[in-house]
Amino acid sequence: MDNLDKKVQLICLLQNNPQESVVDILSETTDIPSCVSYTVDIPSGKKMFHIPEKGREILLTGKGNKNDVCKSRLEKYLKGGYSFV
Repeated sequence: MDNLDKKVQLICLLQNNPQESVVDILSETTDIPSCVSYTVDIPSGKKMFHIPEKGREILLTGKGNKNDVCKSRLEKYLKGGYSFV
């Protein structure tokens, strides 16, 4: 495993009810990059990306609502070039 050049981040998803899907949980996340998820169509191997409404604007424009971001991560995103109102 020493020859891998990719980093992997593991996250824990808390399911509040049995009907909640992984996409439902990720659509509520406040971490900008991880708000995007995808499912794979097995026969074709094509990916279908899911971007929640609150993540769409900031990912496309770099501008967003600071209420949609964890306060503990706001400075990280400001340093990364995002802006907030």
